[in-house]
Amino acid sequence: MVFFRGIGLGVMAFLLFLLVLILGLSINANFTVLNPGFINGQIQKLDVADVVREEVLASGSFRETPQAVHDFLQTELPEYSVELKEAVAEAVNRFYDYLLGRTDTLELPVALGETILDPELLYSLADRIDWADLTEEMVQRNISDQINPVFSYLTDYIDDATVKLDGWFKTTLREVVTPLQEYLLGQRDTLTIAIDLGEPLAVMYQTLFDVYNRFPPPEVSNLTPLQRQMAFNDFFFYELTAGLPAVIEIDSAAFEGTPEAINQALMELQVDLAQIKDYVNYYRFGFLGLLVAIAALASAAYLVLRERRKWYFYTGLTLFITGLVGFVTVMATNAAIGINTDFGSVPTAVHLWLPGLVESAIRPFLLFSILIGALGITGIILAQLDRTQPPALKR
Repeated sequence: MVFFRGIGLGVMAFLLFLLVLILGLSINANFTVLNPGFINGQIQKLDVADVVREEVLASGSFRETPQAVHDFLQTELPEYSVELKEAVAEAVNRFYDYLLGRTDTLELPVALGETILDPELLYSLADRIDWADLTEEMVQRNISDQINPVFSYLTDYIDDATVKLDGWFKTTLREVVTPLQEYLLGQRDTLTIAIDLGEPLAVMYQTLFDVYNRFPPPEVSNLTPLQRQMAFNDFFFYELTAGLPAVIEIDSAAFEGTPEAINQALMELQVDLAQIKDYVNYYRFGFLGLLVAIAALASAAYLVLRERRKWYFYTGLTLFITGLVGFVTVMATNAAIGINTDFGSVPTAVHLWLPGLVESAIRPFLLFSILIGALGITGIILAQLDRTQPPALKR
């Protein structure tokens, strides 16, 4: 009888050990993967600007990238990445509100359109790029060898015209981005956008013509004013802006099949999220069942042992071993994963970020293991201090 009793207590101790470990992992999940605050906090720690810069350098096209883009990557991208992270954080919060049952429905097109695909993000990005310098450099790169050298100096003044067009550019961007976003996300059935280039062409013409009149090249000094203008017109209309349409039209045909593909992907994601939400609900019930099972095992052990002192020692020793195993596991994981760990061909910023992510992801389990170990030691101490005799031995 004593033998079977010992076997039963050993099995219960092993089950208690496993269930408490699982409880620790579950609590760890509650504080990490099921906690939007943790997800957003880790995203905030990632240096997105360094990741983008390194990827641009790795692409091999950095030298060909316009100087305005270089300047954006070095000076403006860190601040812009803060806005981007805020949008991602808002998207994460909406997803978790749905997954954790705080909201009953989640409309993905709306949620994405108001967060990471919000047109305001693109407007902010556009405001941070020096379009005047970018336009001038791109024109000089692409058509400087195709225009008459007599007029090539005028390309240095294209940025002056671009500065004057800042208001037109921002207005046009808003007229294009919002309907395009709505169309791609399936919030409108058709897309028809017409961008009239009359104003930018007129501003550029007048700006360059003024420069041309103030600083005429020697080759046209003997020409009459009318001949000078005709020479300028030939340069402007047949060389500088040759091939540019009066109106740029963007319609549904330019994105044929794209809204359908995006809609299909969002529908599949919606199904996956619904399944994950069900799993989260099952997990919550399982978590409650786990607590009940642990309490039941501890109670069963007390009924078998029939002595408080022995029960203190039994549960205390089991909890201490559980906490020790958890603590050693976390320490070994932290020691194995560091800045010298090979994570493959990932950007340096990600390489530096991953060890901290892993450490933060298992920190709740570490604290749980320490707490359980402390409870185990407390139980062992109480067993030594409890001198109460079993009822059968009292006189």
